[in-house]
Amino acid sequence: MNSPLLKTKLYRPPIRPELVSRPSLMRGLDEGINSKLTVVSAPAGYGKTTLVSAWCSECHCPVAWLSLEAADNDPARFLSYVITALQTVKADLGQEILSVLQSAQPPAILNLLPVLINLLDDIQTRFVLVLDDYHVIISKEIHEAINFIIDHQPPQMNLLLTTRIDPPLLLARLRGRGQLTELRQDDLRFSEEETVAFLKRGSGIELAAREVEILVNRTEGWIAGLQMAALSMRNKKDIPSFIEGFGGSHDYIVDYFTSEILNNLPELTRSFLLKTSFLDQLCGSLCNEVTGLSGGQQTLERLHEANLFLVPLDDAHIWYRYHQLFADLLQKSLINSFSSEVPELHLRASQWFEQNGYPHQAVEHAFLAHDFSRAAHLLEEVAESAMGRGEHLWLLSEIEKLPEDQMEFHLRLSILRATIFTSTGTFQRAEDALRKIEAHMSSHTESKPIEDYALGRVVALRAMIAIQCGDVASAKRDAQLALEKLPEGAEHEIPWRAQLLLALGLANFAIGDLAEARQNLDMAIREAHLAGDPYTFLFVTAYLVDVLWSQGLLNEAVERCQEGIKFINEHGLGLAPMSGEVFIRWCLLLCERRDLAQAGDFLNQGTELIRTGGVPWALAWAYHMKIFYLIAQGDLLAAETVVQEASQILQLSELPARVVSGLSALKALVWVRLGKLDEAEQHLKKRGIWIDSQIRYPFHREYQSLALLLIAKSDLVSAEGLLESMVTWAETTRQYRSLICARVLQAIVYSGRKEMGKALQSLSMAMDLAEPEGYQQAILEVGRPIIPILYAASQKGVHSGFTTRLFERFIEINPDQWSSSDIQKRHREILAPIRPREIEVLKLAADGLTNKEIAQKLSISLRTVKFHMTSILTKLGVDNRMQAVTKAKILGIIR
Repeated sequence: MNSPLLKTKLYRPPIRPELVSRPSLMRGLDEGINSKLTVVSAPAGYGKTTLVSAWCSECHCPVAWLSLEAADNDPARFLSYVITALQTVKADLGQEILSVLQSAQPPAILNLLPVLINLLDDIQTRFVLVLDDYHVIISKEIHEAINFIIDHQPPQMNLLLTTRIDPPLLLARLRGRGQLTELRQDDLRFSEEETVAFLKRGSGIELAAREVEILVNRTEGWIAGLQMAALSMRNKKDIPSFIEGFGGSHDYIVDYFTSEILNNLPELTRSFLLKTSFLDQLCGSLCNEVTGLSGGQQTLERLHEANLFLVPLDDAHIWYRYHQLFADLLQKSLINSFSSEVPELHLRASQWFEQNGYPHQAVEHAFLAHDFSRAAHLLEEVAESAMGRGEHLWLLSEIEKLPEDQMEFHLRLSILRATIFTSTGTFQRAEDALRKIEAHMSSHTESKPIEDYALGRVVALRAMIAIQCGDVASAKRDAQLALEKLPEGAEHEIPWRAQLLLALGLANFAIGDLAEARQNLDMAIREAHLAGDPYTFLFVTAYLVDVLWSQGLLNEAVERCQEGIKFINEHGLGLAPMSGEVFIRWCLLLCERRDLAQAGDFLNQGTELIRTGGVPWALAWAYHMKIFYLIAQGDLLAAETVVQEASQILQLSELPARVVSGLSALKALVWVRLGKLDEAEQHLKKRGIWIDSQIRYPFHREYQSLALLLIAKSDLVSAEGLLESMVTWAETTRQYRSLICARVLQAIVYSGRKEMGKALQSLSMAMDLAEPEGYQQAILEVGRPIIPILYAASQKGVHSGFTTRLFERFIEINPDQWSSSDIQKRHREILAPIRPREIEVLKLAADGLTNKEIAQKLSISLRTVKFHMTSILTKLGVDNRMQAVTKAKILGIIR
């Protein structure tokens, strides 16, 4: 079942031809368009909606209209309606936000508002957003969202609220800054002149001046009271006597209206009004279903023509609603006249809404009918699609309305309740729900399919909880058991198979079984595709990239990540928190290949999306990636600052060991490269990482940092022993990125011993793995100690093209790491000094100029350029101009 947004909530109520002109109020609203916020506040029956609708019809700028109701207190639903309303001003505005709000895990709306504000700022013309009946909103999160919008809205936007009570917004501050326009009860009261016009246009009644004065005084200009009086006067012969006796209080007028008007309507009309009064919106077929009569559409049109407080919601006059004051009145009379029929009326409404594709309303009226069995069955039908749209809170609130004895007959709903608790991180409530399910199953006999279904999902949820709580052994056991309970290929179980395979893959990844983890994740991606589950697909993609990166399969990792980004773009998921996981993986791969220009953009975008999701371990991984990026950039001081920020997250949340260890390794690496060796040593010892401890997953990267620390302390003997163990471990577990790092560190140890032959051999072994896949940061992250070895390798022909490129990229990012003494030393290696004119030729060649263009630039002959170029090649000991430019950059001759 789908849950479409009701278009009728976006229609501005049509203006009746007999509308009384109110130019002073219109001018007030005109002036308010230049302020941030306009509030039209008065009790029911003062014509707030009519006034604003009339003003909108004359407004010279676009207006987005949204009529609110109590169900809109769900933040995601509210923002979805607001954006859909704004699309009447600018088509497709916020389409990505709508996709995120309909996702399985929608973020808090406050986290999406900066994106919305930027989109609103792109609207070139002045526009108005009207939120009608804002008093129905009681959600604190929505009020905070409106305050945020007001604070940051672009100058071309005006927000207009109609409300019965002052909203809990920052009105005083706006008032003090002159950014608030207000129309209140006293402003909206009808004057005597307006009353005369209202009675004449609406009912053709003309009164004497004294009679008008009495009527205005008795009603206090209350428009609804005047309308009730006008309806009452239609059949009165002695109008002056009627006016003299007309009551003065609102309660009196309502009571009078009940006795004098409602009770005097034809019985069929009165019955129609009462039996449809509980409906928030009405159309002919719905009214027919509820009343059991025909001709509902004609009745609605006739009531509208009679001015009986019926408001059309669309230009075609298909949908209507009762004036709220009138609806309240009718509902009281309904209880008095047809109390025994009320449940049946709600039941008929529920059936109509179900048949016409409005599941929320169908469920609501089933509950109002006290038909809990029907409500439960409806929830079962809509639950999976509601979960897919991210309506977790609505679904949970509806399930919680069911009595516990009903839950015993609806195991699927019990399991869904536990699922929601699990997905929102409320693990204790999830455990309580799972225990209730298990207790029920132990005392009841279920059919085999239902029993397998329930057992499978219970175990699946326990696996999810275990993996998120770091209990890897339990997660792996439970996931494997659940997969046995959920048969492969069962259509309704495919989403769960994908998630279980993901949980199993994460469990295997957590213990370092990368081959098994990859197999699990490959299967999970296939199942997510079959299930049409984009969020599981993206989640699995992110972790599969991690596994491939660790396995040394960078090319495949790049391919999978690009597929994920393509998927995000094709499905409009650019604002989904889960997309952030893919974006920061793309940053990881770009950093590994030293494409740092793009990496920063994806890092920032991914981190912001992850923040909106509010998942601590995901945010910790984003911090990890930021440190990794800053190290690649050579900005070690900034990386140290981020390390401290990340430490706060570690203190606040219990995170998986792989995440904690990764951040720890980078912290030690940064301190070693900054020369803070004591801090690095104390940190690693506190973590239990030292030369006498056994290398184990997932702490291997911390041992890499320890090896670099030992080298920095000139303890080459200890470093060599540690690295031999690391090489053995990495080869055995097929952790080939770690093997590249270990071989690089071995090369540095041998270089420190002046054993350049062994150093180049170790570097060559690292390059054998790194060059085909494009690993660069794995080699360069150790910093300056590797640079002389890279230079020597380039001169000795050891992967010369790759080592030269690595050398250049490091020097570009870290020019201070290659001192003037180094340059002078390398200068002495060339056969003869490079003359100034030859340097000029080299610089122009580096800019891509041909020999002919160089000749023209320097005003020399082509033959002279060729002479200089031949001299340069000879002095540098290279074969062509490209090699000459490269070596000149390495030597610092040109930049």
